[in-house]
Amino acid sequence: MIQTPKQRFLARKTLAAEHNQRCQDQNFISTVDFALLHYIEQQSRIPQAPDAVATGYRIEGARDFVRILMSLSDEPTRAEPLPDGNLVGNVRLK
Repeated sequence: MIQTPKQRFLARKTLAAEHNQRCQDQNFISTVDFALLHYIEQQSRIPQAPDAVATGYRIEGARDFVRILMSLSDEPTRAEPLPDGNLVGNVRLK
């Protein structure tokens, strides 16, 4: 079975636990927040429209990277079927 990079990361239990602990540290969270704000501030100095569109995509990419970084050690959860078997809304996410 081919594993995703996240699955390979989660298989390294010690590394995943250390990452999870680091991502909950307020100093690390503040550092990531300030780095992202600094990046956004630098990118938002571009005045021309075509470049501004590209800047928006770069900022969105940076935000996605931070979201992935902060949730990398989160274990995936499965949806559980509801007992009534109702077709509308028949699954509930944990």
